[in-house]
Amino acid sequence: MPSLSLSPSVLSPILLMFPLSIGYYNVRVIEQDAAKCSMYGQTAQGQHVAFLAKVDGDESKLAVAVKSNSADLAASLAAELDKVKDLLAAAQ
Repeated sequence: MPSLSLSPSVLSPILLMFPLSIGYYNVRVIEQDAAKCSMYGQTAQGQHVAFLAKVDGDESKLAVAVKSNSADLAASLAAELDKVKDLLAAAQ
């Protein structure tokens, strides 16, 4: 599960915008509160994908879990999340 080290003031907007960045997969928010957000979607090819994004520890990290019925899709999405983590780390 990739972890992003972020200041607490950055976490809320990321949780709100995260579903927009993966709109290609028709992902919708299933459940959301101040510390976590679960999402589910299905690709045009019928692959299922689920995400759980949650504030981890002392609210300085965002952990994101990815699950799919396609191991390749889950690995690809996890790699994309790692790239986002690197971009955010570079911006801080």
